[in-house]
Amino acid sequence: GDDEDLPADLRQATEQAGDALLSASKKGETFLRVGLLIEEMSRGAKQNQDLAEPRVLSRVADVFARKAGIEKFKIFFPNVGTSMQHKKWLTEQGSKAEISSLDRPPVLDGEELLVFVQPDIFGLKNAMKYVSLCNDLPYEDRPVVVLLNENFGEQEDKGDGFLGVPAMETVQARRLKSGFTVAYYLEQVLSRQSGIIVLFKQYPKKWRTFVADEGQYKLVSEDIKEPSEELLYEVVTEFAKQKQANKLWQSFRWKRQVEGLLENLGLPKPFQEDYKKK
Repeated sequence: GDDEDLPADLRQATEQAGDALLSASKKGETFLRVGLLIEEMSRGAKQNQDLAEPRVLSRVADVFARKAGIEKFKIFFPNVGTSMQHKKWLTEQGSKAEISSLDRPPVLDGEELLVFVQPDIFGLKNAMKYVSLCNDLPYEDRPVVVLLNENFGEQEDKGDGFLGVPAMETVQARRLKSGFTVAYYLEQVLSRQSGIIVLFKQYPKKWRTFVADEGQYKLVSEDIKEPSEELLYEVVTEFAKQKQANKLWQSFRWKRQVEGLLENLGLPKPFQEDYKKK
């Protein structure tokens, strides 16, 4: 079916994300982004801490490092507090990563990979600093830099700064992100009119939009660039319309069949006005 590329669960999604990062880095891409925005993480984390977003994302980094044969890499959490929180767990999981945080002064130390887990607006300046430090290195010495579920708040900014975030910083966030290639993206969007929509991208394939329909996901659009909210809305509305039209056509065909049957039996048709009078 359309949806055979979609992961069945989180474990498969982290494997796919690792593969996508590997494919992109082999093609010489050094600045990469991954978005993993699934309901399962927020729901599941309540019962099982291993499903907490930072942990799932750290696993993506580990999977990629393992597949790429990377020995020396660093995972950055937004601040010292969050890094302490996850450090012990990562060590228990057998992660080779060195753990740090984005609120420490940026320094490179020969890492092959830098991973920023959920960097936010407070880590933006240092994330930018790391990018420029990497760009200063000769190409062959540059580490791969990965943004995982970055949240700089720039999507919510309508031009006048978001939640007190100066407009200048949202411009910087957009500029920073535009220098990163999306290697993997999986997002479930719930919409009132059409149920579950899934936005999916796995390097090097295009962006694909799926709509949940009768127990499976139907592919409704493929795009080279990340589809905007407006485009998603259009595509999904069109799909809903087609489906509605299809249902009407089905019922119309059924009506014709019933009429044909009644005609053969010489009975009046229930769909005709004069039927009610008899």
